[in-house]
Amino acid sequence: MRLASTGVIAAAACLACGEPVGQSVFDVASAPDQLRALPWKVLATDPSGDDNRRGWGDGRTFAFHHDPAGDTLWFRWELHDGYDPETPAVSVAFDTDSNQLTGAPWYGSNKDFRFEVLVSVGPLDRVQGGWRGYNGVTDSVGVVTQSWMNRQQGGLVFYTDAPFEAYYLGVARSDVSPALERFNVIGSVGRRARWNDDIGSGFASVDLLGSPSVPGA
Repeated sequence: MRLASTGVIAAAACLACGEPVGQSVFDVASAPDQLRALPWKVLATDPSGDDNRRGWGDGRTFAFHHDPAGDTLWFRWELHDGYDPETPAVSVAFDTDSNQLTGAPWYGSNKDFRFEVLVSVGPLDRVQGGWRGYNGVTDSVGVVTQSWMNRQQGGLVFYTDAPFEAYYLGVARSDVSPALERFNVIGSVGRRARWNDDIGSGFASVDLLGSPSVPGA
């Protein structure tokens, strides 16, 4: 499904040290019915109350859909509570080579998970022309050095969904990795560009060639 491009990041950036690294201006729109109606595959579920800071986003489910027409990877987060239509934060950490011996260690709940690419969106302030905040792709080196959006700034699609307390993010497969076919993944939520909760206790494995998505270790 092709939808108009709009526009988190999970770790802290220095927002008081001059011009923040990696920020841009983008739109945040309400989710259309056609997006809700996609055949979503739930990758992970999460109990209520295990978030880091109450009121900053407590994830309930993390789901996935691949749109072959646009070759877009879509992700959906449903929340128990802490839904924020203005300054939410969502991120997807990709183990693009499906090898847990490579990549950087994840900074969320699952410290054993290793990843190569972080896709994130996080509006912070309303400005002329939309919202200022984070929207883009960071590689594992950029995460470690806090060089946010060092791979790509902008270009992600982001929707909020107040009736269902959900967020949606779309990213072109080529923006994650041109040859991406199988990958491991963790989805997280938060607020104001801060990580708050991983959905699930481990990671999920996705096979774009047709095999079912399954929970990981």
